[in-house]
Amino acid sequence: MLVEHFMPRFCETDALGHINNVSYSAWVEQSRTSLLMGDRAVQLPAGFNFVLANVNMDFMAEGYFGHQVSNHSWIDKLGNSSLQIRTDIFQQDRQLLKASSTLVYFDLKNKHTCPMPEEFKQKISEAIKRNNDTGAV
Repeated sequence: MLVEHFMPRFCETDALGHINNVSYSAWVEQSRTSLLMGDRAVQLPAGFNFVLANVNMDFMAEGYFGHQVSNHSWIDKLGNSSLQIRTDIFQQDRQLLKASSTLVYFDLKNKHTCPMPEEFKQKISEAIKRNNDTGAV
């Protein structure tokens, strides 16, 4: 699991001081990017990448400016050509959001989805197990 802590910026709020719903999309994207492209991420083979196919967000509570936010992200499901990343966002021990992002493995040259190579899936599976055992990414 990847855990990131940060302070919301004033520009991420609305006129009432609440975190704007649009900001959550950016925070989920940041967690997804850190998880897949961070220092300990599994390296993608040349010519391939993941593309975002779906994001679902459930807003659980209001967030506020001036209080630290924590994003918790992990790979929740691994399929033949896709993976699902779960992101939970907290502030002051309250869950503000739960999100699920589905990414598909994509052949950039031929412009279509395709199954992940078995060796790559194995690396992701090992990373998931390692992360579950240590609690870190």
